[in-house]
Amino acid sequence: MMRARRAARAIAWLAAASASVPRAAAAHPVRVFVVNPRVELRYADSYQNYHDKMAALLDAGSPRRSELVQSGVDDIASHLSPRDSSAPENALVAFPEDVGLIAGLIGSRGAAARSATAAVGGSTAAFASLAIAYSKLIRYYTQQFPGLPGLRYLFLAETDTYYRAFYETFRELAIAYGVHIAASVNVAPARRTEDPTLVQMLRDPDEPTRGYAYEAIASNAVNTLFMFAPDGEVLALDDVGTTVRSPSQTDGVLRGSLNKAYLTEIEQDPLGLAYGAVHDLGVLDTPVGRIGSVISKDAWMIDVNDRYDIKRAQLILQAEAFDSWAFTVDPWQPDGFKDGGF
Repeated sequence: MMRARRAARAIAWLAAASASVPRAAAAHPVRVFVVNPRVELRYADSYQNYHDKMAALLDAGSPRRSELVQSGVDDIASHLSPRDSSAPENALVAFPEDVGLIAGLIGSRGAAARSATAAVGGSTAAFASLAIAYSKLIRYYTQQFPGLPGLRYLFLAETDTYYRAFYETFRELAIAYGVHIAASVNVAPARRTEDPTLVQMLRDPDEPTRGYAYEAIASNAVNTLFMFAPDGEVLALDDVGTTVRSPSQTDGVLRGSLNKAYLTEIEQDPLGLAYGAVHDLGVLDTPVGRIGSVISKDAWMIDVNDRYDIKRAQLILQAEAFDSWAFTVDPWQPDGFKDGGF
């Protein structure tokens, strides 16, 4: 969680871009909020609980604030217009790497995984139980995209679950508070479909009356940053690096904004995630500045940092998921962190 009494905001003064940078804008203040929620199973059992946890982090006026956020932690909404008359027009809320990962445990299909303690196999048992629960959809995506590595098929099988929880939650919050929100999750590009046959197959069985579902349309389940605009669209890049809006300008395709290029060992095996490409790590032109993304390991790669230096990024988001499940705890970790693009 955010540290108690430590304000979760910063003022980023965006200097005027040089003449070589497209869409140069006058310098203007932007309020930037960094949110670090603790991953807890208590908000991973339902879509509503996942949504309410994220909403409670943003707003002290949330009905479940006292239940889901520790006492004394600052919020975000009180520092936004119109509640704060001094607040600038533009704001960015940045969540950490893999804030959407726990959404994969939602619902009855994730019940066994949520109960997989260290004594009964921990994360290995959790993934195994999810593979069984999503076996029908794993078979479907195996037919669509044969020959994929690791647990890639599980991430494809959970496409509807992830987009229903992660995408819909952060889209709604971006609209409700009029802010840009940066958050990441492991998903493939997808489409929302209302085809009855596909909906019946892909939709979470816990929501039998939902008239739509999300279908993965590609095999590249990636660790990807979504940059949600205040109107709910996702800002992404087209093939020539121009910022476009997803899904309205991407033929209905929903996808992340910038994909992680360098994967950690655990992302390669057993997770089997797809690599992003360094040459696709462009800059998002947004009202809060020219934004770059270095998810975790990307921040330590010279070619990534040099690329953003050349592209004149004004604000680089370094999303991290820190936990002993993914790395060895090291007392010198803060020094290692500072050795990145920072």
